[in-house]
Amino acid sequence: MYPFWPYGDDSPRRSTPPDDDHVTVDEALAQRVAEAILQAPLVESGHLHIEVQNGVAILSGSLSSREACDAAADRARETPGVRDVSDQLTVSPARGRKKRG
Repeated sequence: MYPFWPYGDDSPRRSTPPDDDHVTVDEALAQRVAEAILQAPLVESGHLHIEVQNGVAILSGSLSSREACDAAADRARETPGVRDVSDQLTVSPARGRKKRG
């Protein structure tokens, strides 16, 4: 699995490359997918994990909106080398909302 670390408004958006010098094709592709998703303006906060198996990008975790989830999946699909995308992303509940009552 290739983690795309959580980020919020107060921390930098980043992906973490593999530690060793022997990067597989799928690990390199996961890095390219992460870099593409970082460029999506709608993906502002949340927790996203990216795994690539045989060219299939598997996105899991939660983002701030359905639009952000769709934008992440679209960016993954547009990444050269990605054969398919398994979008397992969910929308995280809004923070700071007060209950009515």
